[in-house]
Amino acid sequence: DFEEEFESTEAFRWLKKNAPKYHFVLSFPRGNPQKVSYEPWHWRYEGTVEALKKFESSNEFTRAQQKAD
Repeated sequence: DFEEEFESTEAFRWLKKNAPKYHFVLSFPRGNPQKVSYEPWHWRYEGTVEALKKFESSNEFTRAQQKAD
């Protein structure tokens, strides 16, 4: 399944490692109480405005670095 293959990507590994730092959680992990199919690509924000600002500034920094390379 293409959607589940996302969990084998570098992006998913980064999310698993860093998402909590930015107050993001996996929306539908395996065995979720909502009984929604596992969606490794589906993350949601659960945090403060300050945490969202930190996440956004981190993304801007990353994009700037990529442009410089």
